[in-house]
Amino acid sequence: IAQMPHGYHGYWPKNLTKVNPQYGTEDELRELVVLMHEQKMKAVIDINLNHAGGPKINASNPDDVAQLYPFNKTEYYHSENCSLIHNADYDRGAHFLERCKLYGLPDYDHENPEVWRRLQEFVREHVDSYGFDGIRVDAARHISKPFLDHIPESGPPIPSFYEVVNGQLSYITGYANGDYSAVYNYPLYYTLVNIFVPNPMQAPMSDLAKWMEDEGPKAQGRLLLNFLENNDLPRFVYKLDGDLVLYHNALLCILGMEGLPVLLYGGEQNA
Repeated sequence: IAQMPHGYHGYWPKNLTKVNPQYGTEDELRELVVLMHEQKMKAVIDINLNHAGGPKINASNPDDVAQLYPFNKTEYYHSENCSLIHNADYDRGAHFLERCKLYGLPDYDHENPEVWRRLQEFVREHVDSYGFDGIRVDAARHISKPFLDHIPESGPPIPSFYEVVNGQLSYITGYANGDYSAVYNYPLYYTLVNIFVPNPMQAPMSDLAKWMEDEGPKAQGRLLLNFLENNDLPRFVYKLDGDLVLYHNALLCILGMEGLPVLLYGGEQNA
């Protein structure tokens, strides 16, 4: 997606109808997906349905949002004067999580029928136009659940992987309600950090067995994506001060436990 200046990471969208020219053309992107399919690989695209623009865009300023497309009016964004910046901000409940600006970025008003319709159309058209096999929904807990539950509103199902940063399994599984949805297993990640990362308060290995016994049933059959690292987290082996034995054992946990293991590119260099 075409980005605001310095939006190299892909999370400051400017125009939802154009690809980022830094990475090629629309035809080259379609060709990439075709080549992946020829190699029996799947293409899951990371999409941002929570916000638009960059840190210098004021959602209350008509001139600022006029730079964005297709949501180029202030009415398309939440008007609440609050931002999610500090850790404490994320513990203020669903209203703040879903309506306040993530790091001050213009926050889509999913209750606005026009925003709802256009974002749903964007997902459908984006997947169909390029042949993607699924989507990763960034910052899912900052988006209203009714909106997420309707992905997609038309056409065949779209496998959807939701990023919900929370340590409670009963909480995150509430975002994986569909037959083709899954959620990243942050509760397991936090448990593995407590067990494997050396520190004075390091938890015993028995805590993992206890977590599996106490928390495992709360998954209620939802597909969990087990991971050690992602684009928001430091490399796990870095947390372990380069201890490859600990790293290999942590990898065995996410590979062997119930759920689907997710490996970040580059992790194989330490395996």
